[in-house]
Amino acid sequence: MKTRTIISVVMSCGCLMTSSCQKQTPIPQSSDLSDAHMTGVELAQVKAKFKASPGFRTKEARILAPMITRGMTRNQVREILGEPDKEGALASSDDIWHYTVFYSQLIAVVFENDRVIRTHGTGIK
Repeated sequence: MKTRTIISVVMSCGCLMTSSCQKQTPIPQSSDLSDAHMTGVELAQVKAKFKASPGFRTKEARILAPMITRGMTRNQVREILGEPDKEGALASSDDIWHYTVFYSQLIAVVFENDRVIRTHGTGIK
């Protein structure tokens, strides 16, 4: 069964483009990403760089965001993306974890019963 990640854009005004929006950002296919032949060591380096650079991690987000799939546990998400943002206007809650990618762009992971039910991305191309 193939899962699909919903990608939306968080606008600078704070509005979130959803799948019902006519100007939605296309969902990146795995063939569009540069991680097609990534080794375990390279993936570990990408994860480490993402976790160490809040706010300046667009390239890493392109690789890691599609790895977050419906049904994952909080610990699995934490293993890939690290701890969610704790401060700022979009501080994470128990049900929605935010990861700043670049200024007002972010990855939002929505949980229900401690499992991922939906993700929103940053318009990752």
